[in-house]
Amino acid sequence: MGPQLILLVFLIALPLLRLGARQTSATLEGVVPRGGRLVAQQALGRVHALLVDRSEAFQLVMAYRVKDGWVGLFLPESTPTAEWAVEQSRGRAPVPAFTAAFGLLRGTLPGATAKIRITWNDGPQDVSLIGGGFLAVREGRFSVERVSLLDRAETPVRDLKR
Repeated sequence: MGPQLILLVFLIALPLLRLGARQTSATLEGVVPRGGRLVAQQALGRVHALLVDRSEAFQLVMAYRVKDGWVGLFLPESTPTAEWAVEQSRGRAPVPAFTAAFGLLRGTLPGATAKIRITWNDGPQDVSLIGGGFLAVREGRFSVERVSLLDRAETPVRDLKR
């Protein structure tokens, strides 16, 4: 019975390993890790995607409400040189299947009206650049072909690094 119990625990824990560690808080903002800065958030049904600046990297946190507060599921941090990343979920309750494209530009930031164009496999989506970051979350599984910084005329200036 010992090996079977270990296998059962492993199969239950495996989906949670992909989403990373959990943190519980009384408030939605409280799931942001210590030393992190909440850059952007977007609701996806009852789940909220939070883009967090971790000074050397950025990270997506998926948060959902439970009886005693909020639970945050941490996805892997970006690499130090990345300007954007993509994460997907297969859809295990309470987090639905989603695809998120998100990023953070450091250093000299474009003007306040700057936009980012995310080219999904089914077409482009323009999102605002807020506080140097951007976040787009869609229910379902999609691929991202390119992410570009747009100028005021909404013409791509440059492709961002992944």
